[in-house]
Amino acid sequence: MNENLVIEEDNLNFDNVMENLEYKSSDKSGNNYIIKAKKGKVNLEKENLLILEDVYGEIKLLGKSTIYIYSNFAQYNRNNFDTRFYQNVLVNYEDKRFNCDNLDLFFKDNFGSMYNNIVFVDENTQINADQVNMNLLNGDINIKMFQEEKKIKILKK
Repeated sequence: MNENLVIEEDNLNFDNVMENLEYKSSDKSGNNYIIKAKKGKVNLEKENLLILEDVYGEIKLLGKSTIYIYSNFAQYNRNNFDTRFYQNVLVNYEDKRFNCDNLDLFFKDNFGSMYNNIVFVDENTQINADQVNMNLLNGDINIKMFQEEKKIKILKK
């Protein structure tokens, strides 16, 4: 089972509080990633890590619709662009909406994972699940539960 990511700021040594941050990256296939935050703090013990507040992200896959991400916080790695969104995570893709506690994006592996208290909604369906894994190259998703005996809940509207 995946644990909720919560950064205990009291245990970390932060400096260099920054406001209105924006980072952009792209891969060799032409996919783009943008992350913006109202505030960010550098961890002096691991300077490549930023703790971001009031976060907005976009994933623009070539030939696909843009994925929009919102969260209260995120941990952003400036070296490899990996991002761990947490607290009140909202993902919008076309007419689909995902709410969850955590979303981790691993760009080297072209992989994303949403987990903990996932609610997926579109105009016809609501799905409750524990985890949704995403291929960041083609947008394919895999929905599952942490425990095999539990079932994914699907409600038709």
